[in-house]
Amino acid sequence: MKRSTKTIRYQTKRSQTRTTKKKRKTRQKKNKKQNNKIKKKKKHDKKKTKQQNKKKNRKQNKQQNKTPPTKTTTQQQ
Repeated sequence: MKRSTKTIRYQTKRSQTRTTKKKRKTRQKKNKKQNNKIKKKKKHDKKKTKQQNKKKNRKQNKQQNKTPPTKTTTQQQ
């Protein structure tokens, strides 16, 4: 039983479908790889910014918690 497929002249149906299938597969693979790269980069960037923010916040908190030394005032009698 043969499937009806579009073919280019001078090529057999089988070989034509085969090549298109292969091409499609390779294209999909490439796209997938590219997308994964982008995803990884985004994830990495997100993590990095998160870390930097944490660091910044930590510094700020330290700064806030540092109270200037209180001067002891002598009371006049």
